[in-house]
This record gives sequence, structure tokens and C-alpha cells, in this order.
Amino acid sequence: MNMAVSKPDERRQRAVLSDSELATVSAICNRISRMLGLTDREGLQQDLAIVQSSCPLDLEALLVSRDKVFIEELLCIVDHADRTTGTLRPGFESRFASEGLTLGLL
Repeated sequence: MNMAVSKPDERRQRAVLSDSELATVSAICNRISRMLGLTDREGLQQDLAIVQSSCPLDLEALLVSRDKVFIEELLCIVDHADRTTGTLRPGFESRFASEGLTLGLL
């Protein structure tokens, strides 16, 4: 299980996200919370900030993706984000990577 990051690391990760991205991340957290009943919104926001700093995603496309794709992607993000180091674990791949977005998977 991921451990919480310290406050300086948390601030550094949040600085990576623009105001627009923060709004989209909040909407993503709302959606996954409704779907799965997750309560660790802050942890999920940290995970998404880690991903954005290493492998920017099209967050808007993620937000509006089909339920199955949305959940699969969030589980992958949670599995690969290391909150103790603020980095992604090796092997992370996303169908929402900004450079290689594949619209057919939405």
C-alpha cells in the first residue's frame, strides 16, 4: 500500500498541476468516488499529480472515458504511483498519454 507523502512533497506535486488540471482532477476524484466508494481523494490527487509530472495525460479525455476504461486507467495509475518518492514505478503506460492518445479506446 502507498504511504502518504510528506507535506513538502505534496506541495511540489500540486504545483505541477495547473488550475484547469486541478479542476479536472477533482472531477475525476468525484467520479471514481461515486463509482467505487473510494474515500482517499487526497491520495488519488497525489497519484494523478505524480503521473502528470512524469507522463502528462489528457485528463479531460480520461474524465469522459467509458466506465470500464476509466476504472482500468485509475487502477493502473494507483498501482504505479509511488507516493513515498513522488515518481512512477517502471512499466507505466497509459492510453491517455498526451503524446499518443488513442481515441478509439475511449
